[in-house]
Amino acid sequence: MYRNRNILSRVRHKLGRTLCLVILCSLVLGIAIIIRYYNKNSENNQQTVTRIVKFTKLMKNYMNYKLMGVKTATINVDLESFQFNDQLFTAYKWQDNSPETDSLCNALDRVLMGTMDPNNSPARHKKIWQIVEFSIKTICERISIPLPNNRVPWGHNWYAFSISIPRILVFATFLHRDQFNRPNREIEGWLRLLVPELLKTPKQSLGWIRDGPNAVMMAIPYLGANILLNRYDNAVGHADFKYVLKYIQINYVTSGEGFYADGGFVFHSNMRAYGYVYGSFVDFKLLADYYKFDSIAGKLEKIYNLLNNPSPKIRTQYGPWFSRTQNMSIGTKAYGTFGYNIIPSNSMISVRTVDFTLQFHGQKRYLGHYEADQANFNMLQYATMSRHYHYEDTDPILRLEFMTYYPGVISLNNKHIVLKTDPIFTTTQSFVPDDAQSILCQINDRTIGVYNTYNIRVLKFKVEEVILITDYGMTISYNVTQRGGNMGGIGNDTVFVSTNFGKLRNDITQDNSEKTTTKRVEFKNDSTICHTSGPTYLRKCTREEDNMDFYSFQMELDNNNCAAFSTYHTTVQPSIQNIATNVICENRYKLYYYKEHLFLIDVVDNVAAVGIGADGVHSIISFSAKTIKHELGAMCRIRGGEFSAASGIYKDITNNMRMYSLFTDVTANSNEDIMRRVGEATLKNK
Repeated sequence: MYRNRNILSRVRHKLGRTLCLVILCSLVLGIAIIIRYYNKNSENNQQTVTRIVKFTKLMKNYMNYKLMGVKTATINVDLESFQFNDQLFTAYKWQDNSPETDSLCNALDRVLMGTMDPNNSPARHKKIWQIVEFSIKTICERISIPLPNNRVPWGHNWYAFSISIPRILVFATFLHRDQFNRPNREIEGWLRLLVPELLKTPKQSLGWIRDGPNAVMMAIPYLGANILLNRYDNAVGHADFKYVLKYIQINYVTSGEGFYADGGFVFHSNMRAYGYVYGSFVDFKLLADYYKFDSIAGKLEKIYNLLNNPSPKIRTQYGPWFSRTQNMSIGTKAYGTFGYNIIPSNSMISVRTVDFTLQFHGQKRYLGHYEADQANFNMLQYATMSRHYHYEDTDPILRLEFMTYYPGVISLNNKHIVLKTDPIFTTTQSFVPDDAQSILCQINDRTIGVYNTYNIRVLKFKVEEVILITDYGMTISYNVTQRGGNMGGIGNDTVFVSTNFGKLRNDITQDNSEKTTTKRVEFKNDSTICHTSGPTYLRKCTREEDNMDFYSFQMELDNNNCAAFSTYHTTVQPSIQNIATNVICENRYKLYYYKEHLFLIDVVDNVAAVGIGADGVHSIISFSAKTIKHELGAMCRIRGGEFSAASGIYKDITNNMRMYSLFTDVTANSNEDIMRRVGEATLKNK
């Protein structure tokens, strides 16, 4: 009995010792796991802090860049117009109106930037943050969770909910932490609730899939929010975020959507939508700086150089790049490129000097316009027609009330014609005229020829336009044909072409019907000569805010269906020998459209450029030897291409920068012969 007890005691002792060892090992292992967990957490926290600091720095650079274009007075107006109720900023009825929601977000962006003003008094700084907090709360309370797919919380536009509001939430969160060294629980609460719902990925929002610059802009709040929510690794590992990182590296394409080596950009299938890249430049830059992609700055600057003016004196220019507010203008930078630039992919020419800038926009079948919603759609045709000089004191905004007075614009009785369209429920549309074509060709850096044709169904007329641009100015010839009527008028309306828009230098004599007795008028910076059998008129517009007068010299298109004008900015007056359909013949240059080719010939240097209406970006173009030799002489040679005697054609490989070929050793036909043959061909095609 005693022995059994002794054995049992020894067993208990051994079991107790084993149990103690197990417990001790478990404690050691548990402590090791806890230490490792805390070390990992500490490491993760440190990584998060590092990412927050890095993102904050780049975000402030982003906002400072945006702030350069915002005047303090504008922010003051926003602050003064704010009221602490559901209206928020008095100028915007935003609750059910998507364009007004965009304007509201822009105002809130400006106010948020105002927190960074080093000259803020403590009271002003406090007021700005009160406005930011109240605005965010008011806006976010109207967004119901969960969000249904393919619907926006209100209005018709997705942009505010997929880009603007998430970005405001993220930037306000980071900025408050930076300025007060503590989180703002109200703002961060809305960020945690809404941003993951609004932005599933940088491409997925509200049930829709976005790409291109839209995805780049969505990636900014997506990245910032996931840094803050400690979800960075999973977020940036997603295929959609990897798509954005690849996209911002701007790999060039030779067809379809994407970036072209000349700075061209195509988006939404057929839109030459430079405005997307221009508007998202800072988003590209933030991501590129965050991930140290050094190569994209130069590529983006190509686009900026094509869009921006050379002189900081000239504030803005316009074109197919504008916002939804009927303000067709774009900011300028001092590093724009001087000289003449052609972008065939956008049918655009920019002429830049120290004193002025001038742009021409051709009509292609798919001439894209940036954010062409209903508010702007009715102005697009006029923006495309307009050939507007911009000087230091030029009105920088393309104004609806002056639209028919801008040079190059064709109007009926000086009325702004609303182009009837189907209701537009998306903000991305292309203005597509009927039967449009545009050809650009260039002999040298300073001599450019353009041919445009477009048929506007709702206005019942077709326009053919030939433009010659040289060192001393430009000459434009119009051939306007009305379907089913005479050009004396459409109904009771008369057709006018405006030729210039600037400050008048000399007096113009007018008769009782306001017709002028001269075919020439001098403006402040250049002169205009009209070549038309119809009467001319001098129209005056007054800018309301400063009572400044502007003048437009106009031609009335008569039954000859053709009119032309020249402007020049040197003492050399253009020499126009005659006017014929699709022909401009001067002493040195001959420009004409014949057999679907645009011929630009320099009779002094015996060179020529021949363009065709191809809309490709990398293709082989060919010309019949019979046609070329008839127009340029039997001894002409193609530069950079080849002549095939077997096939009887000239071949030339072109690219996005050039859809035309150059020829040397040229012998031109006489002006009379050119005009006769072109005229006969035009009559035959009618």
